[in-house]
Amino acid sequence: ATDPGICEGLLNPKIKDFLTIAPNPVVNQATFKYSLARPGLVRVNVYSIDGQPVAKLIDRPEPIGSREFIWDFQDAKGNKLAAGVYFIRLETKNDQQVKRIVLVK
Repeated sequence: ATDPGICEGLLNPKIKDFLTIAPNPVVNQATFKYSLARPGLVRVNVYSIDGQPVAKLIDRPEPIGSREFIWDFQDAKGNKLAAGVYFIRLETKNDQQVKRIVLVK
């Protein structure tokens, strides 16, 4: 019999190389890169230092492979964020990773 956990792992996305962020600290905008080993739903959200949601950057199915996007540090309402520390969380069905980014003005 096949272990159902193994089958589940084959069907769901895995983060190969989590988000690289450049530059960090950042002044106006940053480039984010990540790579998926399997296709599936990807969410990238931004949180303030106190854990409050600030922006939803990605919430969609993604194919296998590398992705790159640029973020200009606007919140969900289109306002520029204040200088400070933020956390970027990339999630797939089976993985979650968090990176810290510093916005300076």
